[in-house]
Amino acid sequence: TARPVPSPKPDPEVLAPDLPSPPPPPAVESGRTFGVGATASRIQVTATADSWIQIRESDTNRLIVTRLLRNGDTYQVPDRDGLKLVTGNAGGLQIRVDGTVVPSLGSIGTVLHDVPLDAERLQNGTATAN
Repeated sequence: TARPVPSPKPDPEVLAPDLPSPPPPPAVESGRTFGVGATASRIQVTATADSWIQIRESDTNRLIVTRLLRNGDTYQVPDRDGLKLVTGNAGGLQIRVDGTVVPSLGSIGTVLHDVPLDAERLQNGTATAN
């Protein structure tokens, strides 16, 4: 009787034929945007390093947002008077007023309380002055 002939096993030393390269991974988003309901937002807070922020109303102390912004995330501040910012990393935030970057609020790791989110003071670099 005839014996079945075993099929040859692939030699691990033989390289696989050239295959097309896989497609590149999709582009990673540069960050998320929060506060998008603030369509009339003049002030945007963007994290250049992970930074915790909290925004409250000055007169009522009502909380507007508390969030950890990751590098690249942006929060669009509602266009209202009397808002103040608390942050655990002032140097990790870039603030824009009407699309223009304003002077930094502080250095990396600087904790700030009650910074008025006033467009004019932010533009003049006087928002952190007492």
